[in-house]
Amino acid sequence: MSVTSRIIIFLFATILIAACSKKDKTAPVVSLKGDALVVVTLNAPYTDAGATATDETDGELTVETEGVVDTNFAGTYIIIHSAADAAGNEAQATRIVVVRNEAEIYNGSYNTLSVTGTDTTYYTATSTISNTLNRRIWLVGYSDVPTAAVYADLRHDTITVPVQMVNAGTPLLLHSFSGSGFIKTISDHTVFEISFTDSVGGNVYNGTSVYTKMN
Repeated sequence: MSVTSRIIIFLFATILIAACSKKDKTAPVVSLKGDALVVVTLNAPYTDAGATATDETDGELTVETEGVVDTNFAGTYIIIHSAADAAGNEAQATRIVVVRNEAEIYNGSYNTLSVTGTDTTYYTATSTISNTLNRRIWLVGYSDVPTAAVYADLRHDTITVPVQMVNAGTPLLLHSFSGSGFIKTISDHTVFEISFTDSVGGNVYNGTSVYTKMN
């Protein structure tokens, strides 16, 4: 074999070894299908849109998914889509899913005027959303009892307080509360106007409470 041939073979082998020893350091690209931030209504179904992954060396890759969204409980959930190429390079894309109660805007404090017969009571009530049932709120302050805690369901422009037994007042007594009414907007304030029934100690009281949200 001539010297020239040996040199050519040596150069070729050197180039081949260099090419083989060059490590793939480029991570794949993971792309979300759909938005990175998704807002879901409490108790509504949710299916993640998924993601795709491609690598400049290996082409299309399998995507692994971590995280679970529980739409029966309000909160913020994180879904991670990840992929790895043959060289071990990894990449991921994250989606944030917020499960929210549509009644969230009704959270807060309310100036309350309650009228039962000839008696008028003023107090501050609070509204807190349920974490498990959509468009349900908890009211602390009902009828003419500021310490009474009842739940109410909101539908469009109506509010309903189903019949429920509550220990409240001073002295502590067992009340049977119920009621229904309307949700209004007056001068940019949210207003609940509820006609209620309060049965306690063998007596039945009917009246109206007006809740005006405080800024």
